[in-house]
Amino acid sequence: MIWWWKSQLDSPDGATRNRAIAKLVDTLDHPSEDRRRKAIKLLAGIGHQEVVRWSLKQITNRESAGFGVGLLTQVVTDFPHAIDSEHLQAVAEIADPMEKLSAPPLNWAGKPLPAGWENLRTVDCSELREKATAELQRRDAAETKWRRADEERKQERTKLEVVAKIRTA
Repeated sequence: MIWWWKSQLDSPDGATRNRAIAKLVDTLDHPSEDRRRKAIKLLAGIGHQEVVRWSLKQITNRESAGFGVGLLTQVVTDFPHAIDSEHLQAVAEIADPMEKLSAPPLNWAGKPLPAGWENLRTVDCSELREKATAELQRRDAAETKWRRADEERKQERTKLEVVAKIRTA
């Protein structure tokens, strides 16, 4: 059924597209890991906010840390405007998570280690943190510029109101 909702995402009709997005978001609670991953990839392709929430939760899971970081990187790169400032701040402060490798753990001689051992690697999030920090700085600069322009307009209005009062008096 995922293929059907994928086709509906390209619909020019807003209601159909919104229904498809709602169904994909509902699929994130599905017991099948494969369905959840397919749905989250489709949502990441359109920059949906639920991708960021889901990925931030999945980063702590050693089984899917790399997948979560990849989704966050995709959304921060392609749709930085779609991310809330709180989530963007969380992404900027993220620590490099550990990811479990699927290869069996081997010792220095190439022999398998006991069953309790796991192979882990660190997922590098430095590029993701840099992009999130740059977006936060861009937003801050834009807000400062907007506030400055707003203050200038308010001052111009008060000057015009004073001039208008003087003329009418």
